[in-house]
Amino acid sequence: MKNSLKPSSFFVLIILLFTYSCGSDDDSSASNKIIVENLVTNFDENPTINASIGTIQATSNYTLSFSISSQTPAGALKINSSTGELSVADTAVFDFETNQIINAVISISDKNDSATAIVTININDLDDTIIVENLVTNFDENPITDAVIATIQATSTKTLSFTISSQTPDGALKINPITGELSVADPIAFDFETNPIISASISIIDAIDTASATATINLNNLDDIASFLTTSQADYLAAADGTWIIIEEAEYNALANKLNAVTKAATSDDDYIAYQTSNLNAPTSFTCANNNGSTMPTNSYVFAFKTNNHAVSTINKVKLSSTSVSDGFTDLGSDLPANEANTNNYFVLKGSNTPTTDVGYLGLYSNNSLKYKNVVERNVATGPGDVNTLPNSVNQVVLYQGLSTTQKQW
Repeated sequence: MKNSLKPSSFFVLIILLFTYSCGSDDDSSASNKIIVENLVTNFDENPTINASIGTIQATSNYTLSFSISSQTPAGALKINSSTGELSVADTAVFDFETNQIINAVISISDKNDSATAIVTININDLDDTIIVENLVTNFDENPITDAVIATIQATSTKTLSFTISSQTPDGALKINPITGELSVADPIAFDFETNPIISASISIIDAIDTASATATINLNNLDDIASFLTTSQADYLAAADGTWIIIEEAEYNALANKLNAVTKAATSDDDYIAYQTSNLNAPTSFTCANNNGSTMPTNSYVFAFKTNNHAVSTINKVKLSSTSVSDGFTDLGSDLPANEANTNNYFVLKGSNTPTTDVGYLGLYSNNSLKYKNVVERNVATGPGDVNTLPNSVNQVVLYQGLSTTQKQW
């Protein structure tokens, strides 16, 4: 028949039908919708920044993009635009006492379609109470400024801030407001003989609560003389009690200024520097005691000494009397170490344990000449040789001085 299909035409028709069918299936896929799930989750309050909350579940045949359309409270959340992961943007709003629920509407889109997901975050209420521990510690006296003592132990779900509410003595301590670390503000207050205990009340606060802690610092009683020695400290520590040790001028001055209740005896600072010097009599052995009002109170301990020798003296002795300026002297400690001539020599006594029993007078024996000053209104009691009674008197001031204290600090 003329109108019958030829085999070749039939195969062409089949191919066309197949092609049309495949094209129809692709168009149908393009119209597939984005499938999403709302997110409902529980989440602890007081999180860290960028903490992960959850991921929006969405599927599509195409690449998806995520964004936050709205949220309550504003700025609480952020979202990864590629993965749909939600995280914390503002830690402050994740506070159960302020916001029990955080909501958001998430927009999801691909190249053809868009959809939305509802996010509901139920905030878990945690224990916000500040937990603190009182501080009790031992600490050496005579520290340096800023020396670290200890740290106040406190925990909270929120950021803490530390302040000192009160302290005794005032101004002794300071505290790091962020870490709670206590340190030395006034080293002079850290003196066992004056303040064996340093105490403070510490205030600790966070965004909601306030707590307090007490700090009790028990000072360790050290040898204060050793604490203020530098180059001579090792010699001092190694010496036996009752031994005089050579020290430096700066160390002598530190002891005079930093130990408590110090008296300068025998020669005042003014008399020590105010007049021309010369020899005392001839270079012979003698004992002397300045009679110029520079005495020591009852129960004084002599612990340091300085003298200015005109010549090298092989034997010098410090003498102490509670009887009078001219009688009752006894040797105090060992002989002084060998001196240098025409300069001040400085010494410290290890373990001084002989207090004055009344008004104290300080004397000096030397087997060679000492520096002195002629002062009409001053006089010095003298005696020949190593003696404890001084029958003679001259209008002079001999250049020697002692440091004493009524508060034994070693």
